[in-house]
Amino acid sequence: MKINNIIGLLGLSSFLLLNSSCSKDEEAINVKEPEEITLSESVLNLEINTNNSVEILSGGGDYKVFSTNEEVLTVEVEGNQIITNAIMPGNATVIVSDLNNKYSEIDVSTYTLEIALENEDLELEILLGHPETIIVPIAIGNGGYEVSTESEQIDVTVEKSIIYITGLKAGEGIFTITDSYGLEQDFSIDISTTLVAYTEKDLDEIMSDNASCYFFNNKQWDTAFYKYINETEGDMHHYGWNYYNSIYLHIYFQGDKNQGVKSNSSIYAKFDSRGEIFDEELDLEIIKNDGDKIWVVYSFIKDDKLNYGHFCQDIDP
Repeated sequence: MKINNIIGLLGLSSFLLLNSSCSKDEEAINVKEPEEITLSESVLNLEINTNNSVEILSGGGDYKVFSTNEEVLTVEVEGNQIITNAIMPGNATVIVSDLNNKYSEIDVSTYTLEIALENEDLELEILLGHPETIIVPIAIGNGGYEVSTESEQIDVTVEKSIIYITGLKAGEGIFTITDSYGLEQDFSIDISTTLVAYTEKDLDEIMSDNASCYFFNNKQWDTAFYKYINETEGDMHHYGWNYYNSIYLHIYFQGDKNQGVKSNSSIYAKFDSRGEIFDEELDLEIIKNDGDKIWVVYSFIKDDKLNYGHFCQDIDP
């Protein structure tokens, strides 16, 4: 009898333990994983200065959003709507999170329908026959720029978002910028030429330097190896230098050596032993005479190019 009771108790305990185990398994099975965040769109291509809405289709609620590049795109959330604002061309990622620390992303590209320069009122004055380059930044566009021109007045290149325009001759130069979206935009620049080789500032700098020198087309052309020339025959003055008759500079002018424009001025020069010989009439002016030295500027036009120079030398031979 006692044995039967013991067996009965053991059976009851096993039954209770089995039921308890099954109940816990059922509870474990009934625990739900948090929902993933799903969105109506995961990739956006937006025009700048526009807003867009993406719907959150599922998730744990209490949503938060941020943009990885707020210079390109800003973002906010209203209920289950994600509102984006495209500011400038570029790329950004929108990160979405919820109460259960689940995350989702939206990849965003933004673009513009125009190309603009920081300054579109473009003008450039160059010395006749002396190309000069200006730098013009691109203010807005989609990157990947290419430039082209058919104008003989200019040459144009691009590096990243910087345009380099070289003025070659007078007139209107037209150039085209193309970006990575295939947008094309034409721009123009007005090129003018001047025959004024030295500004007032340049002249002041020249006259402030007492060192003897000879310059031609903005390059100094005298060394200790040259034979210097300072001669006067009657009222004709002869300045310059000579290096074994291989290269040389001879400048002539008539009249006194007082300050002012001089008549019958000319140049006979060769700056390359195998190069061009200049044999031309000059516009020549003595811009300063301090009693010991004279400062002289001169110029002439040849082949649509203004050639110019200056020198400082002793008055007396």
